Parts: sequence; structure tokens; C-alpha cells
Amino acid sequence: MSTDAIMENMHHVNQPMEFQEENSKKDQNVMPKPLIKFFQGEPEVLGVTQLFIGMNHIFFGIILTISFHDSHYYFTDLFVHSGVLFWGGIVYVLSGSLSIAASYKPSLGKVNASLALNIISTIAVVASVFIFVAIFMSLAYGHHYYSSHCAYYEPSLECEGEFRSKVLHDGITSTLLLFTVLELCIALSTSIFGCKTVCRTSYSDVVR
Repeated sequence: MSTDAIMENMHHVNQPMEFQEENSKKDQNVMPKPLIKFFQGEPEVLGVTQLFIGMNHIFFGIILTISFHDSHYYFTDLFVHSGVLFWGGIVYVLSGSLSIAASYKPSLGKVNASLALNIISTIAVVASVFIFVAIFMSLAYGHHYYSSHCAYYEPSLECEGEFRSKVLHDGITSTLLLFTVLELCIALSTSIFGCKTVCRTSYSDVVR
């Protein structure tokens, strides 16, 4: 194959890439500046993280409801009876879904909805923080008992395997606290960038 033929093939291969770059630059020029400000907050990444946090809240809520429904643990009573893990998790999932949707096809309505749900998520996080404070105060100043379970194999009376519920209690509480703090940061960040976007009115609603 001659050198001219090789150069011609390379030229044909590079044309689609150059065309995509030109389209990308055109899209950036068409997109209003306030929406560019919204994209600086990385709504897609934060939305995926919110989805993960919301699903984990619902997952742990199901575990606590099934495993500790008849127990007398104060932290379980608060989490289960308040339902914060369920309605909080649902709000986080909806907030994350709208943030992802707004990042793919941005519009003023989607950004407004994302802002509203992230504000609700912030309220849910604050409610969760109050529950955590009540739990930690109860653990620090209250009296609690923890049960343990052993596995025996007859006729031996030696404990072959021991399960301590306190370990599960500490693990679930620590994990939920970590996710709650992370959700607070995400909800505040998305709300701030969303507010900077919707507070401006000098651009069209739909990005074409």
C-alpha cells in the first residue's frame, strides 16, 4: 500500500473524531452559562452516590426491621419506628435519579426538581442526625444489655461459635452514620449549585 493511500485512510479515520470535537464545542457554546455552573457540581457522580446511599439505607432498614422487630434495643426502636431509613432512603434515591436525569438532558424544570428534592434530603439528613444524637446519648448515659448466642454440638457443652449482637449494633450504627454524613455533604453541594443555576433567569428553559 502506498504512502498516499495510508495518509488518506488516516484522514478518513480522524474525520469522525474531529466532527465529534466540533459538535462538543458547539454544544458548550449553545448551553447557557448557568447550566454550565450546574455541571461544575458534578451532578451525575453525586447522583450515583446518592442512589447507592439510598439503597443502603433501605437495605439496613429491612435488616433492622426483620432481625430486631421484637428486640428491646433503643437504637433499633428509633430507626424502625421512625421509618427514617425507609423514607430517607427513598428521598435519597429520588434525589440521585433526578440529578442524573438533569445531567443527561438539562432543563430548568429538572434542575428545579433536583434542587427541591435535595433540600428535602437535607431535612431528612438533619432528622437522622437528631436520631443519632439520641442514640449516642442513650448509649452514654443509659443502661443497656446485650445478648449473645452460642452454638453447641451435643454432647459437648463447649461454645463452638458465639454471636454478639453488640458487634452488629456498632457496625450498623457506624455505617449508617458514615453514609448520613456523606449524604449531607452531597445534598448541600447539589443544592448550592442548583440554587446558583435556578436563581438566574437570563437563559432559555430547554437546552437544544
